[in-house]
Amino acid sequence: MSNYEDDEDDFDTESNDVLGQLRKANKAKEKQLKEIQEELLSLRKDKRDRTISEVLTARGVNPKISAFIPQDIDLTEDSLSSWLTEYGDVFGVSSNQPNSGLPDGFADNYKKAQATIDGGISADREQMIQAQMDEAATKGPDALKALFADLGKAGY
Repeated sequence: MSNYEDDEDDFDTESNDVLGQLRKANKAKEKQLKEIQEELLSLRKDKRDRTISEVLTARGVNPKISAFIPQDIDLTEDSLSSWLTEYGDVFGVSSNQPNSGLPDGFADNYKKAQATIDGGISADREQMIQAQMDEAATKGPDALKALFADLGKAGY
């Protein structure tokens, strides 16, 4: 027949086995890459959902609105807040009061209470110190300095 049949006999069977092993290893790597890419997409989605939910909850907004936030928006609090400010009226969210479900002054009072707890000062002690500061302020800067020095020595 032709000369091609003779050439096929010249191939080493060992080299075909190496190619088969390479193909098998390549297929395994492609499968592993696909699994890693799927996991990465899942983690990115979870992170996006969690970030959006946290920002919406912090603003006092129902986190179900996250279904309407575009996929291409940055996952920063500023960009999410600006989107919510722009489109919040569609969902009944007031841009003037981010925590509209809370009573007036609640957020400020909560922050003060939290700072008091974090500082380790009781509310009564804080009121007493405030009264001392008010009294010292009427006497002048030297009285305030003395009060702060005394408070510093007491560990407050």
